[in-house]
Amino acid sequence: MTKLLKIVFWVFTSLQCFFNSHAYATTSDESTFIKINETKAIKYESIINQSGLIAMQYVDADEKWLITVIKENSKNKFPFYRLAFYKRFKGIGFNKISEYRTPDSFYTAYTSIDSDRLFTTWSTGSAFRLAVFSINNNEAINIVLYVGWKGSYELVHLTHNVDWDIIIPVDWLPGKGPQFAEVYKWDGDKYIKLCSLPWDDRFNCKLMNEKK
Repeated sequence: MTKLLKIVFWVFTSLQCFFNSHAYATTSDESTFIKINETKAIKYESIINQSGLIAMQYVDADEKWLITVIKENSKNKFPFYRLAFYKRFKGIGFNKISEYRTPDSFYTAYTSIDSDRLFTTWSTGSAFRLAVFSINNNEAINIVLYVGWKGSYELVHLTHNVDWDIIIPVDWLPGKGPQFAEVYKWDGDKYIKLCSLPWDDRFNCKLMNEKK
C-alpha cells in the first residue's frame, strides 16, 4: 500500500472519528470499526440500491438487524470493503449503528444459532481473518474475537457450552500445516482463550479444562 493511500485512509478515519461517536482501530492491520450515532432513518430501498453492494442479509428471524457489505473501487487505490450494521427504526426504515472498514476482501458471513453474533471471514491475500461481532437489542455492536490464520479454522464442541468452540491454526509451515492451535470459548459476553497447544493435541483442550 502506497504512502499516499495510507495518508488518505488516515485522514478519512480521523474525520469519521470526529463526526461519529467512537472508532476502534485494530492493532494488527489497517481495518477500523466505527460506532455511529445515526438518527435519521434510511429506507430499505436506499440501502439495497447502494453502489458497490456485494452482500446483504438479515441477522435475526424478526428482521430487526440488517448487514450489508459494500466494495469501494478506485483507480488510485486498492479496494476497500465496508460491513455496515443497520437496526430497524419504528418499522419504517433503518438506522446505521456501526461500520467495519477493511482492505481485506470479503469472504463469508453467518450468524450464531441464537443470532447474537455475526461471524465474518476476510481474505488478506496470503491468509484469512476471522472477525466476530456481538449483537444485542440495546444497539451495541462489539468486536468479540479478531484473529488471523492460514488454512481453515475449526468449529467443535470441546466443552459443555452450547456454542461451538473455535480452533485457530497457528504457526503454519509450508508442506506441514499448522504447528499449534489456539482454542476459544464463548462465555456469553466475549471469547476467552482456553488453550494453546500443539496442533495434533488440540482436541485434548477439553481434558485439560476438565482438570482445572
